[in-house]
Amino acid sequence: MQKILADQTTKWLYLFIGFAVLLNFTGLFVTVIGPDGALYATIAKGMAQHNNFNDLLVEGKDWLDKPHFPFWITAVFFKIFGINTWLINCQGYCLS
Repeated sequence: MQKILADQTTKWLYLFIGFAVLLNFTGLFVTVIGPDGALYATIAKGMAQHNNFNDLLVEGKDWLDKPHFPFWITAVFFKIFGINTWLINCQGYCLS
């Protein structure tokens, strides 16, 4: 009886995990929404284009509101795959 209950629980767990993964990946191809996403993409794009991974720059001025790590990941994805809108969301999925 315990074995049957454990098998059913495992099946439901896999079903919910699969559904969660599918649901999260549907948002991967959504374009940039709002001014924050565009600003973050611009910072990562500048890092990738100028090979300057030390400074977060917006219009030539330092921008110190966020930590560097998410921008580094996005900039590395830009360097590897080219600059695409779906790569902005990709770092969040890869790190979660």
